[in-house]
Amino acid sequence: MTRPSLLNFLLMMLAIMGPLGAQDSRPRLDRTRVEALVRQLDDPDFQRREQAFAELEALGSTLQPLLRELAPTASVEARLRIETLLERMTTEETADTIELDEQRFDLDLRQASVGDALDLLARKAGFDFLPDPDLDRRRMVDLELKAVTAFEALDRLARQLERSWTQDYGNGRIRFYRSPAEVSPRIVYRGPFRLSLDSVTRNASLTFGGETNRNCQIAGRLEIEPGAPVLGLFVQPRVTVAIDDLEKDLVPEAQVESFQLAGPRRSFHFALRVEPPGPEARKLARLEICLRIALPRRYDPLELDIAAGHAESGRTKIDYRSEQKLGPNRRVELFIERALPTVNPERPVELADERIEVLTAEGEVLRPMGPVQRLKSGTGEILRFDLPGQEGRLRSIRLASLLEVELCEFRFAFEDLDLP
Repeated sequence: MTRPSLLNFLLMMLAIMGPLGAQDSRPRLDRTRVEALVRQLDDPDFQRREQAFAELEALGSTLQPLLRELAPTASVEARLRIETLLERMTTEETADTIELDEQRFDLDLRQASVGDALDLLARKAGFDFLPDPDLDRRRMVDLELKAVTAFEALDRLARQLERSWTQDYGNGRIRFYRSPAEVSPRIVYRGPFRLSLDSVTRNASLTFGGETNRNCQIAGRLEIEPGAPVLGLFVQPRVTVAIDDLEKDLVPEAQVESFQLAGPRRSFHFALRVEPPGPEARKLARLEICLRIALPRRYDPLELDIAAGHAESGRTKIDYRSEQKLGPNRRVELFIERALPTVNPERPVELADERIEVLTAEGEVLRPMGPVQRLKSGTGEILRFDLPGQEGRLRSIRLASLLEVELCEFRFAFEDLDLP
């Protein structure tokens, strides 16, 4: 055989043997069957809807492109269930997906008014801006941004406005304020986070024995993008690398951590202490800060038929409690019993999170207005939330309760930080 003939022979054998050697336990993807199952997702019979959902879920993540293709032409309820399927398939990936899927976008704000710029950032990045009577919304800005994160765009706009900004602790709303021009924190953007160092200080004090006590402290702030599914984080962040310009290792021996829930809070201040650099050191040559966060890994989806009043899975039980009018809206109460995941083995903290969508008899999808209230009650919780409007009879409630949590680390690196 000549060489080309031998190569062709080997390729032919591989083509023949490939399917025989493949061991794929997932069901084969049959487009006609998938389309039929998608139509069945809004079947009047609840059990048939659940059966179609389970069969589609069993096909696994290879189904994602076809589901995205079929979603726009599906009915309202089928589209809702398709979104739930896609979310579950996404949460089965590694926790680093949150970084790989970070928001990056282009913004053309050349000769745009401040009002238009804020409206565009609100639509693109999800920011909610507090009204600022001191800010002229008719003022013109000139920015053209390429592949920036939400916080990069916000920082660039703030600099043009000669302002700084902060996030409200309670609800994450953005407030601009005037600040001295010399304030310039060191900033690193990573995934949906913005970590800024506001100050690096060192001082020396005399003890009662006449010895000199030296220390070095770093203060900063962590911001979390709106909509990023951060359940909580370990604070203080950990210093993993700290080296001064004389190559002295400054990593502290012990660092205290506690876990804090995030919820609507999107901003956290921190103060870190490192070993004091020598008197001759002028810079921190490199500083690495490690942030440990809790992300949702999997949710347990369950549909409650309001007429039945009760639904349960292996991990979750729901009872429909009540619905009442509340001004122009209405309030719904559920009683839920569920096994909650925990973090921080030393001081276990239970994490509760859920995604709720309500379907009316007319096929309209309603989502809770504002945060869901959770009230402890016996062996479970009462979930209380408000829905917009009062028209239409409620048909069913889809509730996906947090089932599994992933602890993920993000590292932020700074170089050449001046020492006072």
